[in-house]
Amino acid sequence: MEHYNPLTGTFFTPVGEIGLTLHELYEVLVLVIRDAPYEKYVPTTEELHLLKKENPQVHETYWDVLCHFHIYGQMTIWRNRGVKQMSSMSYLFNDINEKSSPMTYLAPCTDEEIVERISASTSLYMIESNEDTFKPGTVFESFHHQARIPISDRALLAGFFMLWLKRYVVPTLPFEVIVADVVYPAVLLAHEKSISLLPAMVAGIQSGLRVLTKSLCQMEAVVDSQGRQMVESEGRPEVKTPNPRVELSYAYLMTGMSCTVCHDDGCVSFRRLCTFCAEAGEFELVTVLYVLCSKSYSE
Repeated sequence: MEHYNPLTGTFFTPVGEIGLTLHELYEVLVLVIRDAPYEKYVPTTEELHLLKKENPQVHETYWDVLCHFHIYGQMTIWRNRGVKQMSSMSYLFNDINEKSSPMTYLAPCTDEEIVERISASTSLYMIESNEDTFKPGTVFESFHHQARIPISDRALLAGFFMLWLKRYVVPTLPFEVIVADVVYPAVLLAHEKSISLLPAMVAGIQSGLRVLTKSLCQMEAVVDSQGRQMVESEGRPEVKTPNPRVELSYAYLMTGMSCTVCHDDGCVSFRRLCTFCAEAGEFELVTVLYVLCSKSYSE
């Protein structure tokens, strides 16, 4: 890391200065540059009204995924305003962690199951003041009722992309969980909307490298309870060994695709999920991931 220049985002090597270019990463990852930038956010009520008029299919999928996101979050323990990555996928895709069992879709819930879930929370919610475009006294029914309807293939595909984006492409804080602002871009990808993912990935890599450089090159002295600097047996000042944790999208993506490099259960489950989604329907991005996984297995 001492050869990395955070100001220019390049490495100084004996053969010259090198860096991460969009073209090179495109050749490796097959993620093209589109017009619409990758942006994580939760649409406002007015934006949702417009979306419902202009693209009702995207709106329906977004509603479906968001309801199940909150259902799972309420069934488990919320972590940093989100749900755990792989365990949330086991909610959408049954037996994802069981290598010997085939994966299946999330099945609709019975009325008894929905009543049991609602009884643990609340069946209705009424606002007392102006919230967004809703007036005081507006009553909302529980999102648990959505579980009665069979989840759509597009919603399941969006759930797959939620994991793919958060864990492999643009891993941002909080790292271990999927938060609500990832749902909308995942839904857009599920409906084959063009999103420019490559610049976001490169920005994430550069940000992670800057954090690593700062952490590894900055020495912090070890002091005792009275604030005096401690020394080693050889008389040298004792310093703390840095152990930074940085999520690098490129590293995650490569280990996620290579079974010979990474044997982590999360990566294995991701490859099974990628294969499952690719075989279930035709979608360009999932097919690319499927081919990469297949190549990893053959190698």
